Amino acid sequence: MSESKNHSVVLCEAPPLTDAHLAALAKIHGIHRRLRAEVGNPKRWTGTVRDVLAARSIRQSTKVEGYEVTADEALTIIHGDSDGTGDVRVVENYQRAMTFVLQLADDKNFTHSTATINALQFMIAEDDLTKHPGRYRDHAVFVPTGDGESYTPPSADDVVALMDALVDRLNDPTADPLIEAAMGHLNLVGVHPYEDGNGRVSRVLQALVLARAGLPPELCSIEEYIGRNTPAFYVALAAVDRGEWSPTNDATPWIEFCLEAHWQQANETARDLDEAARIYAQLDDLIDGRALPVRAVDALYVATIGGTLTNSSYRAEAGIDDPQTASRDLARLANGGLLDKAGDRRGAEYTAAAPLRQLRAEVRADRAPVPPLFD
Repeated sequence: MSESKNHSVVLCEAPPLTDAHLAALAKIHGIHRRLRAEVGNPKRWTGTVRDVLAARSIRQSTKVEGYEVTADEALTIIHGDSDGTGDVRVVENYQRAMTFVLQLADDKNFTHSTATINALQFMIAEDDLTKHPGRYRDHAVFVPTGDGESYTPPSADDVVALMDALVDRLNDPTADPLIEAAMGHLNLVGVHPYEDGNGRVSRVLQALVLARAGLPPELCSIEEYIGRNTPAFYVALAAVDRGEWSPTNDATPWIEFCLEAHWQQANETARDLDEAARIYAQLDDLIDGRALPVRAVDALYVATIGGTLTNSSYRAEAGIDDPQTASRDLARLANGGLLDKAGDRRGAEYTAAAPLRQLRAEVRADRAPVPPLFD
């Protein structure tokens, strides 16, 4: 273990990488290059698909701590149209922090700082001022983990020095960005500097390191994978910390979890983009054959992949402001056999009718599990 250049404080170190780890990194970067090229040469549908991917990411990431929103609610949050309470509000706050990450991604004057991390934590946890968002904890805590056990972080007296050391490390990277991002996550969640939101802040920090390396979060983050594989996530953390702050322990289990997560998530995202291209091509034919408005295609994509449309969400997808125009469009889509309607007036909800459900089934028919990265 090495010491920070400014503090005699030990952080978790990345393990020496084996040939298998290096080969894994090469595979992941190959898919990431493809994903960046795909969205770097955008089609008219790319923006909608990226919104869907971002919505899935924030939904699954906040689910780790038990905050549940629907897929439709998450997409509404991405569009900035939500004004919710409870779990919806938690996800809104998380999305705001991720938006800040995107603003910092290509800032030429940016350097990591504890002030930035504190600001991200404040955005995430600001609704409960009794837990002092934006400030480090000043007392001991014992953290319940997802496996029914608990974790003991370092003393509150060490938090300031440890966070300063973490920032020094982030500003002086020596490893592959995927490794640096993983270790930033591991160290922050291990230090557990805040009374609330430590897991979410750690995932946002990981996304920030990736974004600064040119890896867009909605394409290259592992938040969705973590949300869908939460037990394995906690197992990987526990294999390193063993129930308490243990920076000298081997971090290999965590690194391998993160690499597997990147591999699985990148393959899933590549498949989503391929399927979206096929769906949009078919939607164009369906709209043209029924003389329906071209502006409806993005909303129909959302319905095809399982979303529910309302007058408000249709307007967001179609890029229109007039509720009456939206109502007329939705009525035409329903009368044209592409959407099923439930409810009346502006409270009506629309879902995929038989042709769209069949389209989705055909496109997804050849889906198969992604082979694991490591044996």
